[in-house]
Amino acid sequence: MATVKEAIARLQQQQPGGNPAPTPPANNDARLDALEARIAKLEASRNTVQAPFKVVDAAGKTLMSVTNENNLPRLRLGEPGKAMVQLLLDGDAARVMAVSDGNTSYLSADANHSQAILKSNGIRTTLGSAEEG
Repeated sequence: MATVKEAIARLQQQQPGGNPAPTPPANNDARLDALEARIAKLEASRNTVQAPFKVVDAAGKTLMSVTNENNLPRLRLGEPGKAMVQLLLDGDAARVMAVSDGNTSYLSADANHSQAILKSNGIRTTLGSAEEG
């Protein structure tokens, strides 16, 4: 792949009628070098996205967000207050929560215990044990 400078030089040599191309600005080479360096950096990191970020649909509704709220990495599908799923890492603990219309499913696991909590229509069911018991 030719660099931008090489492409410009080739186009300048192909000027019709032998007319020389207009003289580029004095800082043109430095600007092109900076642009090529920026493009190379973007291409090298094209599969990396820095958090926090969110993905929205055409209407601006949040579909997904990735944050580090209170220094806790968090992936959320949906919006708080509506149907949503959330994955959270808290030190050595991993948590998954699904919420819809006040009903909640909560899974938690760390090196000492694991727990599933379901809350449906005001009834809470717990499987596993809390850390203290």
